[in-house]
Amino acid sequence: MARQYAHQWVLTHELKRCGVEIDFVQQLGDSSTPEGQFLLGIQGLFAEYERTQITERLRRGKLYRIREGQLLSPVPPYGYRYLPVSQPDGGRWERDEIETPVDAGEAMPPRGKRWNYSTVQSILKQPAYTGHTHYNRSRREADSKGEPRQRGRGNRTTARRIPRQREEWIAIQTPQLIEQSLWQETQERLAMNQKSASRNNKRHFYLSRTLLVCDICGRTLSGRTAQGHTSYYCTNRGKNRNPDVPPHARSVAGSRIEPLVWEAVTHLLDNPILLADAWQSQEEHVGELDEAERLEERLRKLQRQWSRLLDAFQDEMMSKDELVQRKSCIDSESQSLGERLTRLQRQQQQQQVKQKMLDDFEAYCRKIRSSFHDPIPEVQQEVIRLLIDHIVVSDDSIVIKHIIPTDDDCRLLPSHR
Repeated sequence: MARQYAHQWVLTHELKRCGVEIDFVQQLGDSSTPEGQFLLGIQGLFAEYERTQITERLRRGKLYRIREGQLLSPVPPYGYRYLPVSQPDGGRWERDEIETPVDAGEAMPPRGKRWNYSTVQSILKQPAYTGHTHYNRSRREADSKGEPRQRGRGNRTTARRIPRQREEWIAIQTPQLIEQSLWQETQERLAMNQKSASRNNKRHFYLSRTLLVCDICGRTLSGRTAQGHTSYYCTNRGKNRNPDVPPHARSVAGSRIEPLVWEAVTHLLDNPILLADAWQSQEEHVGELDEAERLEERLRKLQRQWSRLLDAFQDEMMSKDELVQRKSCIDSESQSLGERLTRLQRQQQQQQVKQKMLDDFEAYCRKIRSSFHDPIPEVQQEVIRLLIDHIVVSDDSIVIKHIIPTDDDCRLLPSHR
C-alpha cells in the first residue's frame, strides 16, 4: 500500500476513521485482529526495507556501468548526440556533425530559433567539450522539496542538489570538441566578466570598479559620482555592517587613487622583471629532477613487492591477515610518494610556464606600451584588469595585488592574448 511504513499507518488510520474497511488480498487472516495488525506492520517495514535495497542496487549497478564507459545521460550537451545502449557500442555520446560547426559560429542553432543567454552560458561552462567530464558530482536531497527558498519568494518546487566529495566523482571520457587551453581561457574570461559586470551602473564610468577592497571587512568598494567628482566607499559600515565587523568608514577619492594605480601599471610595463621577482617570491622550492626519478623508482619497487606478496599468498606461504597488514603499509607509502611526485611534476610544469612567460613578457610589455601614448579610460581599465587582481585600501596606503601567471591562470601569457 505504501513504500514507507509511516505513510501506510497514516492511510489505514484515516480510512478506518471514515468507516472504510481495508482488506489485503495477499494477507492471510483477519487484518482487524492484533495478530493481523502485527503482520501488516511487519509487511510494511519489509516493503520500506526492500525499497531502500532496490534503490541501492540500482545505484551501484548504474555506477558500475558508468565506470565501464556506458549509460551517459540520454540528453547530451549541445554539440553531442546520444547513442542508445540498444545500438552496437552504445551508451555513450558522440560528436554531432550538425551541431558541432554551430559552436564555431558557422550556422544557426538547430535546436532552437535563436541563442538565449542561459544556453550560451551553459555551453561556455561545459567541461565535456575538452574530452572529459564527471558523473556523481552531487546528490539529490529529497527532503528539501517544499522548503522556503533561500533567494526569492515561495517554496522550492524541486529538490536541492548537494555537491559530493571530489573522491566520489567518476571521470568519463567524451569526444573532444575544443582544446583545453581554449576552455581555460573561456573560464577566466567568464570569471572576469562576472567580477566586472556593470549590473545597475549605466550612467558613470569608474576606472577602478570592482578592484578596490576595504582592508577591514574585505568588501569591494562601491563607486559614486556627485557634482562631477568620483569617489569609492565601503558599504559595509554604520547600521548596515555585519555584526562581526568593527565600525569603520573607508572611502577614497577617485582623483587621488586612480592616477596612482595607473602609475603602478605603467611602472610594471616598463620593468617586467618585477613580475618575475614577485612570482619567484610566491612559488615553492622546486625539487631536483633526480628526486622525481628516485620517487618513480621507489613506486616501481613497491609495485613489485605487492606482486611478490600476492604470489606468496596464492602459494599459501602467508595468511590473509598478514597480507592485509603488509598491503596497508605498501598503500600508505605509495600514496605518500605519489603525492610528493605529483607536487614535483606540478612545480616543474610551473617552471616551464614561467620560463615561457619570461622569454616573451618583456617584448609583450614593450608592445603594449608602444600601442598607446595617451590611452582612453576604457583602454586603461582593460590593461589594469589584465595586470591587477585587486587593491587593498587602508587609511594611509594602498596595496596592489598583481596577477601572477600560472598554469591555472594564464591571462598574462603572451600566447593567450
